[in-house]
Amino acid sequence: MVKVYKALIGIFLIFLYFSPVKALEKPEVFIPEENSKLLLDEFSFVSGKFTDYLIVYSPENNGIYFIWDVTSTYVESIPSEALKKDNKILENFLFYLKGLNYTKKKFDNNLNIDISNEPQHSKDGKLTAKIIPYQGKQIISLVRTSDNKELAKLFIFKNREWIILTPSGYYSASDFAGKYLNVKLGDKVYKMDDFEKVFYRPDIVEAALEGKSISELKFPNIKLPDIKNETKYNMIVTEVLSNFPFEKAGGKIWDIIYSLNGKTFYESTNKDLAKEFSEYIKSLPAGSYEMTLIREGRKITTTINLPNISSTPRLGITILTIENNPQFYFLEALKNVSSREDLKNVAQLLEIAKALSPEWADIYYNLGLVYEELSYYDKAAENFSKYVDFVKDKNSVEAKNMTFRIEENRKKYEKLEYIKKRMVEVMGEKQDYDEVIYYKYGNIRFKYDKSNQIVMINPAFTEQEFLKKNFERTWVWWDINSKRLPFFPVKFDGRYFEVRYFGVFPDIMSNNLKISLFLIKGEINMDTSTVKISKFRHDIYGYSRDNVEEAFRQANNMISTFKLDEIEDSKYELLIGTEKPIERHLIWRNPIEVYKIE
Repeated sequence: MVKVYKALIGIFLIFLYFSPVKALEKPEVFIPEENSKLLLDEFSFVSGKFTDYLIVYSPENNGIYFIWDVTSTYVESIPSEALKKDNKILENFLFYLKGLNYTKKKFDNNLNIDISNEPQHSKDGKLTAKIIPYQGKQIISLVRTSDNKELAKLFIFKNREWIILTPSGYYSASDFAGKYLNVKLGDKVYKMDDFEKVFYRPDIVEAALEGKSISELKFPNIKLPDIKNETKYNMIVTEVLSNFPFEKAGGKIWDIIYSLNGKTFYESTNKDLAKEFSEYIKSLPAGSYEMTLIREGRKITTTINLPNISSTPRLGITILTIENNPQFYFLEALKNVSSREDLKNVAQLLEIAKALSPEWADIYYNLGLVYEELSYYDKAAENFSKYVDFVKDKNSVEAKNMTFRIEENRKKYEKLEYIKKRMVEVMGEKQDYDEVIYYKYGNIRFKYDKSNQIVMINPAFTEQEFLKKNFERTWVWWDINSKRLPFFPVKFDGRYFEVRYFGVFPDIMSNNLKISLFLIKGEINMDTSTVKISKFRHDIYGYSRDNVEEAFRQANNMISTFKLDEIEDSKYELLIGTEKPIERHLIWRNPIEVYKIE
């Protein structure tokens, strides 16, 4: 099961209007249920009577420590990996541990520490820290031992953000965690953004932790937002074709289309906005038009040249109608993440949320995590870099750890590209077709096409060259196939790739032709510099020898969508006269092959 990825829930992009409130009730500051799902699933205390620092350990994210300075309003996070790689961080951590009662149990990084879910007490006996349940998760409650009065709660989230919240609603938080909070007043719930100046009071939180008396909150005469429920829609670009008008005009994937030719499509009430836009495009004659896009929160105006109406597609893009509601896409991104395809859907949802609200730092962090898991290392580094731009203290442990992660992703990207290059060199068209090479790499050969993209040479060509060199003979059908289709595109997906190709051959059991559909699925192991390849083949019979063109046309239509890797490997027998039955398979699966890219 792939880990659920982190996301922050932030400001709705909505229209607000204001009305005076005559009588204000005492507000309730809380974390709504949808945001509490983002809290850590598991953590424990580092055992020992604490003085200034209460230490928590979570096994999530490969292990991470959280140090709460109970004399102030700050929580620091330290990944376990950082303790092993940075002596300075380890030295600071040992300082935090000073004063705890160590046990002889070896737990992490050769440190003799123990963990526990039992309440922990301060050395002077005045404070007690407890792990308590909260909306299906767990949080920390810090209480005064003498009367068991709660001083504050500590909420820790999966993305290492944190909130310290007092019973009166005052809070201190990490840079972006305040957006997790809501304020309930009467029967209405508001985002914390409208009340941040009232409730974000680290000074009051610090006073509360010291046990000082805090007067009750007094409200000024403020105006509260009354949220309209009308849904607004936008259009986002999810695919851009090369050398088409949209790309030539400077458009990019994940752009939001604001307007075209003076007609605005942004924040429309039409839920079929994409259809409306498509119809509008059809109505425009060929010519140059002004187009405005929204990218990273900024408007970009450009000129797009539309071809004649007969040209399809006219813009060269795929568009999607989306709600102008980032929270919706955050919540959708958290659901049912259990496969690689699910992760790709998560990435798309987060990209949509980023396009709607590019100022949310955590979106970039989330995307970095997802792209890292997908082995899109260049995109991971790019989004982590954007996240670091939002971190205020560039010398903080968080910023340093993220910088290290960025460099690791860049190195992985460079290594992956190097292995791809070696694939072409080691398994390339320049390799000799003698028996040693043939039996080492089979009929798989790669090359670069004219646009410098990696393609696979038609195996029919490889087979023909092998026959010529080693047996001084040829087969006409190898020539027919290789001359029609000399190579096939290789579709890379991070560390994975696939090639779909086909051939038309005579059926030895009849006087007809058969179509053979092939699928190669590859996986690059960057640790061992090897390529693991699985091959699938499906044969379709009954094509006339008199119509070779039709057989090729049918094969070309089927190859892109045929589910070769999803059909069960069932077989059946053919009876040909009195001969021994011939065994055929719906799907032929070759043994998995592993090639060393030396």
